[in-house]
Amino acid sequence: MIVPFVKYKFLVIFLKIKDMKKRIAWNKGLTKETDERVKKYGERMKGKNNHMWKGGNPRCKICNKLLTKKEYEYCKKHTFRPNLSENTKQKIRQKAIIRLSIPSNNPNWKGGITPLKLKERDSNEVKLWRISIFERDHFTCQMPGCNKPSHDLNAHHIKQWSKYPDLRFDINNGITLCKKCHSKIRRKEKRFENLFIEIIKCKYGR
Repeated sequence: MIVPFVKYKFLVIFLKIKDMKKRIAWNKGLTKETDERVKKYGERMKGKNNHMWKGGNPRCKICNKLLTKKEYEYCKKHTFRPNLSENTKQKIRQKAIIRLSIPSNNPNWKGGITPLKLKERDSNEVKLWRISIFERDHFTCQMPGCNKPSHDLNAHHIKQWSKYPDLRFDINNGITLCKKCHSKIRRKEKRFENLFIEIIKCKYGR
């Protein structure tokens, strides 16, 4: 059984909380533009006037730029070797580029584990071949019935990449297809070989 005094105390606390919930903050819905009091309060609590002020973020020791974190002493431009001249920094950068351009010197080097097939498919020769095919076909799908310009194009090898390595970079062995048409001929490449050869011959006489 609760003692009457304790029960009364709980009731008073409950009523106080209930009354606090009903109260509306004096600055609710007010902004600096609409109310002068809010503006004055904001200015009074800004920067060094605020009781939570801890000195603010530091500035770069060289260019006096405001830094994002207190642990920093220099900005990004002057973080490493701040006393070096621009020419010296440029030389250091060039040496680093030359050093990392050798595969074995790169920290991500794993002993040349990339398969030869992937290397060939991602080579510059393939990229140039693909661009030349697109330019020749005016960036338009050459599949009969489609012939639509598309932003999502594929350069298709008429004679298969795996079976005809000598024709991999031959422009006459390529044709432009949109992604949709290219997916339709998957595993049916042999059936479309003669059709694509005829299209190339008719259009470009090759």
